[in-house]
Amino acid sequence: MNIGGDWYHFNNLGYASSGWEEIGGNWYYFDSGCSMITGWVNSDGNWYYLDTVYGVLFDTVTPDGYYVDEDGICR
Repeated sequence: MNIGGDWYHFNNLGYASSGWEEIGGNWYYFDSGCSMITGWVNSDGNWYYLDTVYGVLFDTVTPDGYYVDEDGICR
């Protein structure tokens, strides 16, 4: 749901989500305020690149020129 330009995800109980969420087969990350993060995210010591459409990018080059592997991790 887009509220004031920020994207939020609400679970089946109606609560806003924080942390990693799989939505429609794509992985997204929501900060502690439950707002979707885009761009680079460090999770458990690994860097992931997320966009608004596909969430985590896999096995590709990010828009800023870095390679992310089949697990979505920048190596």
